[in-house]
Amino acid sequence: VERWWLNLSAYNRFNIDRKHNNILEVPDVVNFVANTIDSGSDKSYDYLTDNEPVLVKGERLVFQLHSPLDMSLVTSSGKKVSSSTNEVDSATYRRYGELQYISISSNEEFTLMLDGQATGSFTLDVEEENRGESFTRHTYSAIPSTKGTKVTLEISNEVPISDTVLVVDYDNDGAEDVSYDTEGAIKESKKITYEDLYQIVEGFELDKLPNLLMHKLVKSAEKAYKKSLKNEKFVLRERIALKLLLRQASIFERLRFISAQENLELEEVVDVLLDNK
Repeated sequence: VERWWLNLSAYNRFNIDRKHNNILEVPDVVNFVANTIDSGSDKSYDYLTDNEPVLVKGERLVFQLHSPLDMSLVTSSGKKVSSSTNEVDSATYRRYGELQYISISSNEEFTLMLDGQATGSFTLDVEEENRGESFTRHTYSAIPSTKGTKVTLEISNEVPISDTVLVVDYDNDGAEDVSYDTEGAIKESKKITYEDLYQIVEGFELDKLPNLLMHKLVKSAEKAYKKSLKNEKFVLRERIALKLLLRQASIFERLRFISAQENLELEEVVDVLLDNK
């Protein structure tokens, strides 16, 4: 039995894009059929060969996503692979109903991204392949998601796939909500919010007027934050309000209205809120 291999990826880089359902339109395949039928035909091939491609052990990583989320990746050099774009020669993207599939060389370093389209859950299978045969399989199973959920998986040559952490941002606010390994949820990250800021200020044993002033500054910053969710121009107003709060706390520390430790706790929370801008 003779076997021939067609480098369809290489062909598509320089010609009209062909897939398996129209592979007979590739000139090399047409020439192969002609050579097979007509013994007198001697047409040449550019992308067809009877030499089996040599694959290096562990050459490929295969990702299979079972859910309505969109799956894509971006390499460390900025090249993208998605349902509409493939800028990586070694990568393949396929969709079969709600199952999405990406195969890529294990030599690449990249970030795999999942974008939530609806409320539900997803399962992500990661396989390490050698010459088309799976030799390890890792599964992130039954992970909840909503519309707008952002999920990332950083793939690096320095970190084994078995140790790679899946990071989930449920509400797409740029902060990690929970992370998973193949055994399930491994930690939940506590978010710093204005509720934390109010609790710290309420813990200060201030007289009525200083207490009102501190609460007024926190309320002003929180109000600007809520408006910034719809209009970015309020981000600056929020930052100004938070910095005024820090300055006032420093004054109260010098006046011994609050302790150095209380001021430090306030600074730590405000710094996190500022870093999120």
